[in-house]
Amino acid sequence: MLLTGPKRGAWRATVEGGCDFLRVFLPQTLIAECYTEAFGGGPSDAISMFGVLPVTDSRLYQLGQTFKALNGYDPVAGPCFADSLGLALGLRLVELAYGGTEEGSGNCKLARPKIARVVSYIEDNIAKALCLSELSEMAGLSRVQFVRQFKEATGQPPHAYILQRRIERAKELLKNSDSTIIGVALDLGFYNQGHFTKVFSKFVGMTPGRWRNSQS
Repeated sequence: MLLTGPKRGAWRATVEGGCDFLRVFLPQTLIAECYTEAFGGGPSDAISMFGVLPVTDSRLYQLGQTFKALNGYDPVAGPCFADSLGLALGLRLVELAYGGTEEGSGNCKLARPKIARVVSYIEDNIAKALCLSELSEMAGLSRVQFVRQFKEATGQPPHAYILQRRIERAKELLKNSDSTIIGVALDLGFYNQGHFTKVFSKFVGMTPGRWRNSQS
C-alpha cells in the first residue's frame, strides 16, 4: 500500500510486476473524527499523517478488499456500510500514524431504551437509505461508538441489520398474494426487480418467486 497525505506537490512510485489499483480518498473531517475517537479530543490543526509512505498492513488490506468486493455503490447496503468502512479505515490510519487504539472508547453498552428507539426508527423507515449519522445521533453516541455498541447489542453491525430486516419485511409482503415482486422491491427501496432478486437470493438461497411458491 502507498499512503499519501493531502494533495501537495508531486510524487511518484515504481511498482514491479502486475498489480491492481484501488484508490481510496478520505476527507479531513473523517480523519479528524477518528482522531477524536482515538484520543478523546480534537486535533489542534489539520492532520497530515503521511508524506508518501509504503505500508504493509493486513487490516488495511482487508478493508480495501471489502471496498473492492462492493463492485460499485449499493444503495441498499447503502450509506451505513460506506460510512462504517470509511471510519474503520480512518481509525486504522490514525492508529498507525499516532499509536492510538480504536478500543479506547465506547466500552459501555448501548442502553435498552436507546437501542429500542433506534430499532423502532429503522423499522419505520426500512425503505429509506438510512445514514449512520442519523442513527448515532438518535443514540447520543459518536458514529464509531454507535457501530461498536449496536453490534454488541444486536449481534450485527447497523448496515447488516438493516439489510436483514429488509429481507424479513420482503418475506412478509411476498406472503400476500396481491403483492407483485416488483412492487415489493420498490416498496423496500430496491431500485429494480433484478437488484431485489440478487440480494434476496444471497440471503435466502432462492429467488423471491421460488420462495413465495415454497410457502404456498
